[in-house]
Amino acid sequence: YYQLELLALIISTHNIYTNEDWSLTRKCPVDADTVTNTLNSTTNNNNPKVLPDMNISQIIYLFKRNYPTVVREQQELIFDTLTQGSDSVRNYYRKINKYASWVRIFDRKKRIQFIRDLSPENKLEMKRLSLNKPLNKLIETLEEIEMKGIICF
Repeated sequence: YYQLELLALIISTHNIYTNEDWSLTRKCPVDADTVTNTLNSTTNNNNPKVLPDMNISQIIYLFKRNYPTVVREQQELIFDTLTQGSDSVRNYYRKINKYASWVRIFDRKKRIQFIRDLSPENKLEMKRLSLNKPLNKLIETLEEIEMKGIICF
């Protein structure tokens, strides 16, 4: 019974944000003390100190990022099957970027995926213009062409 009261108290004192993303800060959920700091001349037995004001969404984020599960494998599979379809170039890149950040995929593989499953019209346009540019420039160029509606068939 006491544990339920304590849990209710903890949950009620924190706002729960389902979209909390610590990756932007690149920080860990521990305080500034190192695990070997001494307190009253005793060691901390190498136990990290967790911040007292962590909320539930931060704890969930921590587990998702540090303990990969089947969900991560599913996200990798989804990443490998993304195609442009009827999406704009920018929206297609946003999807790739979103899944790449979740499964920690780097720029080279993002570029390969982006080019591999572009729409046939955009692939043709890339070949026509010899677009061997960095990915961000490539996206800008294809987006300009898309906006002007001058994709050639």
